[in-house]
Amino acid sequence: MDAPNRELLLILRTGAKTAGHPRWTHGGFTSLLMDEMAGQAYAEFVQPTRGIGMTANLTVNFASPLPTDSDLLVVAGVERTEGRKVWLRVEVRDGPRRACEVDGRAARGANVEDDDAGGGGESEGTLFASGSALFIVLAKD
Repeated sequence: MDAPNRELLLILRTGAKTAGHPRWTHGGFTSLLMDEMAGQAYAEFVQPTRGIGMTANLTVNFASPLPTDSDLLVVAGVERTEGRKVWLRVEVRDGPRRACEVDGRAARGANVEDDDAGGGGESEGTLFASGSALFIVLAKD
């Protein structure tokens, strides 16, 4: 969790059972993962003060085919709120040979393969999908 930036990070590995076509993760699984992470970010950063909310809209932009058996870094965060509307953003990136560095304020992926000069160069990794979610805070009864 990166509380100051209102972001959650998830590191996971997909498996063969996430396949739509042999060797490729189903886009529906990727969409489900993104919706779940948006919901977790909502629950962590919005729900304690605003109450329960639900997905009203989920937009997923697939950038690259996602192989099964991939290590992933999923980042979800709150963009803004306006009345009962809450906008969140989500990205699914590769995680192979990546380490998560935490400095107390932020978490970021550092590509350990680019450490030729010992500088620990930063890399964004392959973007598989990005998107946004609109959550609506439910009216209180």
